[in-house]
Amino acid sequence: MRYISSDVDPNSVYDLHGLAPAWLGLHIAGGQVGLPFLVLTLLLSRKFMGRPKFLTLINFCVTWIVYSISYCLLLFAGEANSDTETPSNLCLAQAALIHGAPPMCAVAGLEMVIQLWLVQKHFHQSDFRYTRNLPTWWFNTLVVIPPYVNFLGFTLLTLWHGAHNSNVVLSLNRAYCSSQSRDFSLIVPIFCAIVMAGIITVECAIFYNWYKTRMEVNELFTRYQPDDFSRVISKDYFNRKLSLSIILRVSLFTVYAVAGLSACLVFVSNINSPFPYMVEASLPLAAFLVFGTQQDVLDFWGSQIRAPWVSKRRDSTTSDVGQFEKSFPLPSARPRAATRTLSGDSMFTQTISIISSSTRLNEPRTSQESVISHSDDSCLGEKIV
Repeated sequence: MRYISSDVDPNSVYDLHGLAPAWLGLHIAGGQVGLPFLVLTLLLSRKFMGRPKFLTLINFCVTWIVYSISYCLLLFAGEANSDTETPSNLCLAQAALIHGAPPMCAVAGLEMVIQLWLVQKHFHQSDFRYTRNLPTWWFNTLVVIPPYVNFLGFTLLTLWHGAHNSNVVLSLNRAYCSSQSRDFSLIVPIFCAIVMAGIITVECAIFYNWYKTRMEVNELFTRYQPDDFSRVISKDYFNRKLSLSIILRVSLFTVYAVAGLSACLVFVSNINSPFPYMVEASLPLAAFLVFGTQQDVLDFWGSQIRAPWVSKRRDSTTSDVGQFEKSFPLPSARPRAATRTLSGDSMFTQTISIISSSTRLNEPRTSQESVISHSDDSCLGEKIV
């Protein structure tokens, strides 16, 4: 049995042996099944590729996959039941990864909400002096690497500390190894708490912008009193573009960030409780539930499941129609121009034009209302990614 440093307080670490099945199940369900499935979806779908917001989402998911695997190494190796006799090399490697993974995930989450806020405010790469002349691939690289820079920095720091203080790198909770040095173990929770507070702040700004735009749009349509047809089109547009699903995902991600911040504070306060351990295990699953259930992802897999059946039925129907047309050739009754349908944006533009034309003589539009008709609402069509 290895010597335990006097700097280590075994009573401050909660024994996870009884909760190991639930703890491990949360990690596997979210970080090793759900999130890899979501990344595969984003990579396979042509709709998602080449869009910056999905680049940050993929990066976010990958960081949580690395996070989940790092926490499960000792359990996968079957070496988690011994308090202090775990293999030193594996224990040190896992401790280094575990101290590097949470900062990596926190920075990736902050990047993602900042990117969403920039989209909401209509900022683009060309709007910033230092990025406007950068090639796209170089700009994307700058977006992707910050989480991994943090991961590498914290991992190397823990390796150096563990190599010089091997008696503090232990598996006292009987689930994973980490540095039990009181002073050193505070670095990661404090850093993550600061980043999580930043995430919550940005999300509050996103919510405020969404609410402000919603109120301005409702006031605009109330003032103009559009006819029934225009009202139907406009309501359909806003049900999709300003739907409550947007604010729902922002709210869920805020709860997710608050839970992470709470776990960090419990670790810093040195309270012996299973709460922070179960929160850290459930975060990958929470990330999957927030982003893996968005409509674009569900539509993609729905189309993949229906595709073989629909294709077979379409081939059968086409064959029957072809035989009928050969026997009784009929002219097309549908004008060629009638096959063109209006998108939501074009319907909204025409609706605003109709409303504006009908009210221009009675009440001139202000510059603010002109901006509302084609500004803040478009960015809110972007779903939380």
